[in-house]
Amino acid sequence: MHTGPLREANSGVKRNGGDWWLNAPQHLRGIEQKPTPPQLAAYRLGDTVLEIATDDPSLHDAFRQFYGDCADADAEPSAGRIRCTLRRAEHPRLILLGFDEELPADAAMAAYHLLRGTHAEPPYSVTDSPLPGWRLAGGVREPLLAARGRHVLLAAWMVPPLFLAEYLAGLALSAQPQLMAIHAASLRIGDAGVVVAGGSHAGKTTMALHLAARGHELYGDELALIRLATRELLPFRRTVTLRPGPRAAELSALLKMREQEAKLQVDSEGAGHWRIGRLFGETAPSPVPLRTVFVLAGFENRPSAAPFQFSLADENIIGWFGQPAAAYCSWGLTSGTRTLRLLALRQLLAQVPCWRLKAGSPTETAILIEQITREQERADS
Repeated sequence: MHTGPLREANSGVKRNGGDWWLNAPQHLRGIEQKPTPPQLAAYRLGDTVLEIATDDPSLHDAFRQFYGDCADADAEPSAGRIRCTLRRAEHPRLILLGFDEELPADAAMAAYHLLRGTHAEPPYSVTDSPLPGWRLAGGVREPLLAARGRHVLLAAWMVPPLFLAEYLAGLALSAQPQLMAIHAASLRIGDAGVVVAGGSHAGKTTMALHLAARGHELYGDELALIRLATRELLPFRRTVTLRPGPRAAELSALLKMREQEAKLQVDSEGAGHWRIGRLFGETAPSPVPLRTVFVLAGFENRPSAAPFQFSLADENIIGWFGQPAAAYCSWGLTSGTRTLRLLALRQLLAQVPCWRLKAGSPTETAILIEQITREQERADS
């Protein structure tokens, strides 16, 4: 990872805010003088409730677009809480994130794996600011983030809505070391929690949606949350991105029936973005014991599965589990903490049956997953 000093922009490149990061304390004081916004919404992210207040509804819309299914207006007072106030300034165009308490993670380093989706120009870097106590994250020309203590300043012209949503989600997960976040789909089949993992474009989302269309509860298609102490699977319903591809009749019928209420948009690659709660029902799932892990390992004419014992030698699987930026942040940002998380992951999966799954048609593969899960339930009872 490059952590050297950020270079000056090339001559002739127009900056929207000049060297705004060198005046971060003044910008912070100016923005904080604005009236405090009322609390706007609360979202349950694992065992913590993220409360968002803002003076600009479009900033809240960015989070709600991706995590609207996690909204929890009736969160019990005993739940852990992270309170974040979002304010926007116009000269220069900055976004201030203010937290009630100092963040447990390095707020600049937490943004590193999200920089690829921004307007920052690689190579990316995280470095100390010339200003004491401030940290910077960004590209070769200029930073897009300056952080100190409870405050984060973002260059609004450099960050798309997805960055803001994923950054806040990652910080919320980083405050919950009792949870293990892995890149996987998660469902409830009967009384069993099931995880479906695999590399990018391996078919996790497609498989999870076909299982949900058959009546099983979908907890999430992108990030599975597991309580380490109890091995319980928690819901984490991020908006689903469904790419074009073969679908069984029951899923196609459901998508067509719920399109008006559940489909948010279609991106430039033809992928649709869907709200899980509107597609399969608004009721928030309850935690469920994790019983089985399936790792997608390619495709065959007919689906098949073979049991295996997970170990730290399975480098591909480890890479898949920690792939999304939110999961990366939750695993810890130093080599020591990430090593401890890997050991916790090994201990967790040593107690859960794991299967390598060769997928066939969506329907046949879903039936095989159901059969293995039910047989495992009977064996455990």
